[in-house]
Amino acid sequence: MKYPKVIYLFLSVSLFQNCNQKEPFEASNALHTIEIKKDFLLNQVNELKFKATDTIDLERPGNPPLTTIQDVVFSTESIFLLDRKHGLLKYDDAGNFLQSIGKKGEGPDEYLMPTAIYLNEVENVALIADWEKMVVTSYDLEGNFIASSGKIPGRPISFYKEGDNLL
Repeated sequence: MKYPKVIYLFLSVSLFQNCNQKEPFEASNALHTIEIKKDFLLNQVNELKFKATDTIDLERPGNPPLTTIQDVVFSTESIFLLDRKHGLLKYDDAGNFLQSIGKKGEGPDEYLMPTAIYLNEVENVALIADWEKMVVTSYDLEGNFIASSGKIPGRPISFYKEGDNLL
């Protein structure tokens, strides 16, 4: 071949010109919408110990002002909310603030950047993943410090169960 660079350039330019001729992708709103009707929720409520509500106002007077919510976990009697600024907050099922659990700081019983909560009511323990310190800190459900893990390899961002193991 006498002109390989010219042929390569011509093919490249023609390919790039054809890339812009495709129709833009339009995502359907139906793919991103999950609709849960109140009737569906009410069918399950008979087995639960709390009443169904449409909303719970956590920003009522007297409650700490929420900033960035990282995670929410529901127990049979409480709502645990992980806020970036205030840390782990405990509310009753009506949305009344009960207490802060733990506090921000660098001590072994403190957290810097909490990212996830795991709640085990049977063992009365709440685990908090700390992305900044690379540890998992545990508290009982009344807010008392239990223990803090050693530094783990990688930054914890969530908890999930696989069989009997918590990962």
